[in-house]
Amino acid sequence: MDVVILLVDTLRADFTSLVDREDERDPTPFLRELSEDAVVFENAYSAGPWTLPSVASLVTGLHVAAHGIVDHDDRLRSSTPTLAAGLAANGFQTGARYKNPFAGPLAGLDRGYESSVHCPNQPDPEHIRDWISGLEPGLPMFLYVHTTEPHDPQRLPALSGPNASSESVELCRWYDRQMKFFRAIARQSYQDNWSGPPVDFAEEQQKFLDRLIDRQADIYSLYELSVTEADRRLRSIVNAIRERGRWDQTLLIVVADHGDEFGEHGAWQHDHSLYQEMVHVPMLMRFPGGQFGGTRIKEASSIVDIAPTVIGYLGISGPSLQGMDELQGRDWFDDLTDGNAEQVLTRVVSTRVNTSKRLHVALKARGDRNLALRSGPWKAIWNQDLGTLELYDVEVDPGERSDVAADHPDLTARLTEVARRRWLELRAVAARSTEKGAGLQGISAQELQSLKALGYIDDD
Repeated sequence: MDVVILLVDTLRADFTSLVDREDERDPTPFLRELSEDAVVFENAYSAGPWTLPSVASLVTGLHVAAHGIVDHDDRLRSSTPTLAAGLAANGFQTGARYKNPFAGPLAGLDRGYESSVHCPNQPDPEHIRDWISGLEPGLPMFLYVHTTEPHDPQRLPALSGPNASSESVELCRWYDRQMKFFRAIARQSYQDNWSGPPVDFAEEQQKFLDRLIDRQADIYSLYELSVTEADRRLRSIVNAIRERGRWDQTLLIVVADHGDEFGEHGAWQHDHSLYQEMVHVPMLMRFPGGQFGGTRIKEASSIVDIAPTVIGYLGISGPSLQGMDELQGRDWFDDLTDGNAEQVLTRVVSTRVNTSKRLHVALKARGDRNLALRSGPWKAIWNQDLGTLELYDVEVDPGERSDVAADHPDLTARLTEVARRRWLELRAVAARSTEKGAGLQGISAQELQSLKALGYIDDD
């Protein structure tokens, strides 16, 4: 039995065919095709609002506040088990191909892969065919592929290259300039490279936000085109698996690590909040033979659920998975088999711990530490720094425009208590899960260049 995880960086659920859309356009026709033979999680959440903490949750099965990987310099302890290491110990041949360096060795997220390769120009079908061709026959494989098309749509060759329209090239160039300056003043405002109090760039940040929001519709279109490009690549990668004769035995999981904001709550891009546009992501699981195909799960799910579901489906246990008995996600295979998939739980779905950016409008409203809970139709966001809880009925108000916490005092009090308790429990686990690494000095020049291209760091 093979396991393949395909992750698209910065892919919002509401820009895919896996959720109801307000218009008739279909930006992800391949995902729609896959969904007919798969389990679709309509309310899936990223573990955090940017790549490093969220992918750390994927590989460990732990919430962000538990594994503690929230900063460029954080690293998993050598004793922290990972999904790849557990599968390798059970005879799986393991490989990873990724564009975003944060999915690699920087924080120890490559642990357990026999072959972990950074692909500066995106993983492509040839990478997958070549790796599968070199596998030992008769042994199962675990493959993780991480692409980044929607992360910076303005840099996709199809939208900004010589064959693109003049209007597309102009928009891409303008947007790229805005992003470079906006990211720089967000980082510098957080006291990036010097000691002393943070610099107040609130006025400059607001000017950039106003400029960007004025062209929101154009940037939505640009982003949607990048989503379609990602969908094409997913199709080509799955076709490569089919061509190698492994499709019928593959558990395929498609997911995103987080979404992106385009001014919906007064901020831009990611890592500024836990609202739906930031953490509601597409997720589907296609089991071999189409088992459970066509099932749609409305209950809240999370990227944290992937590791326990894979392990539960494979039915593996014992010393080779030592430490993974503390997984904090939900085993959906077990629940689907037993008919418990619609069981309503109150659960943590996303966590934010900001250590590198200071967007003043977000800091004032939310602080740096937030925890998102789901309980049936209710979504609560606990702002730990401010001691406040926002409450939304996301079935009625999917855009989270109306905070109804004051209208439901008993529910608000209960969810606040749950959030406080879970925060303390998770942080107790983090104390033994994290160590400091070499930071950006610990990666190759090629990966450093990729981080610059993705906007994580400046030239200096």
